[in-house]
Amino acid sequence: MENSFKVITTMSKNMRVLYVEDNEEAQQQTLKMLENFFTDIVVANNGQEALEVFQKNSFHAIFTDIEMPIMNGISMIEKIRENNKNIPIVIFSAYDKAEYFLKTINVGIDGYILKPYDFKQIIEIITKIVM
Repeated sequence: MENSFKVITTMSKNMRVLYVEDNEEAQQQTLKMLENFFTDIVVANNGQEALEVFQKNSFHAIFTDIEMPIMNGISMIEKIRENNKNIPIVIFSAYDKAEYFLKTINVGIDGYILKPYDFKQIIEIITKIVM
């Protein structure tokens, strides 16, 4: 596990990611975890802000919450997928309802991580993104 963690972190360090979360406490906690893998992380506080940042910049992956003010994560993903079908998108969410899973599958996500996070699950998702 330690060796694969080193390989993953070496590969992910040069990736630029967009992280979208409206809850400041959750944002800071998750940001610390993401910094284990990525050095270039751009943070947005809602889907609309993230969409504007995404349209002006290049990213290798997006990590987002679902429930946010102004524009939720699913609407943001739908807008991004109109122009970019390939960027990996991972959802961090406390919601484990079938309704959310179905919506996120339909908009084309690459991973769904339930809060509170399981580090093993995060490593698996990030491995999928970087490999």
